[in-house]
Amino acid sequence: MELLEKLPKIETHPIGEFRMGAMGYGLTIRTAYGTYSFLKEVHTVIGSANYESVVEISKDERYFKVVGPDVTYVLDSKYMKVSIYRITVRAALVPKYGWSEGSVYSEENCVLGKNTVHIRGFRRHVYLQCPWVSQDEISSLVRKYQVFRESQLAAAISAL
Repeated sequence: MELLEKLPKIETHPIGEFRMGAMGYGLTIRTAYGTYSFLKEVHTVIGSANYESVVEISKDERYFKVVGPDVTYVLDSKYMKVSIYRITVRAALVPKYGWSEGSVYSEENCVLGKNTVHIRGFRRHVYLQCPWVSQDEISSLVRKYQVFRESQLAAAISAL
């Protein structure tokens, strides 16, 4: 009898330093429904190859919460979709100088659109108000949200 591989299976991939002295790793997550590979080349696990501190699996093993340094994703393995749960947005106080100590950093729940989803089964209840997209579209969704919020923060800063 052939042994079946236990799923989900999470693999780390070294991709170089995240910042001085801190090695960064990307992730591949294989589920019964498919493989998430969009994080393979994205610094997700920092400092060690132990992914357990950044990946939480829901009790029913359908959802994954992946906490990266700037974006927290929720993955729906049944439909192979991804959404943004939390995200860090930066806006420069003095735009021509770019990011600096004078920049505004906002770590916030992603709110984009009107569809909402409540997910139970993690250590804490997850409330999503960001669209579900395929893993091929998630980087453009992240960028779209960042541009949207950066422009809002820049407008608020210039109104001061």
